[in-house]
Amino acid sequence: MINLSQASKKEIDVVLNDCNWRQTKQRVTLLKTIFDGSDKHFCVNAIEQTLKDHGSFFSYTTLFENLNTLSDKGYLKRITCDKQYFYDTNTCLLYTSPSPRDQRGS
Repeated sequence: MINLSQASKKEIDVVLNDCNWRQTKQRVTLLKTIFDGSDKHFCVNAIEQTLKDHGSFFSYTTLFENLNTLSDKGYLKRITCDKQYFYDTNTCLLYTSPSPRDQRGS
C-alpha cells in the first residue's frame, strides 16, 4: 500500500511521471488524499466530495479519467458493480488455495 500523505516532491513525481501527468496542486491533493496509508474503498462521488472538502475541485470527467489512469497503472483496483465504478487502494492479489467447492467434480 502506498502512503503519500507525507511524501516528498520526488516521491510524488514518481507517480506523476508514471501516469504521464504534469504536477498540479489538484493532482498532488488527489494523490495525497487517496494514498494516505490506509486501505480505502470508494466511488467517484465519495472521493469528489472529500477533495471538495479539502478545497480541491475536479470536473467529474477529469476525476474519473485520473482514477482510471491510476487503475490502469496498477495504483488502484477498479471494481464495476451495477454500472458504477468503485476503486480500492489495496491492489494486492492474494493467492488462496481452491476451496472444497472448487475441487468438486475434478
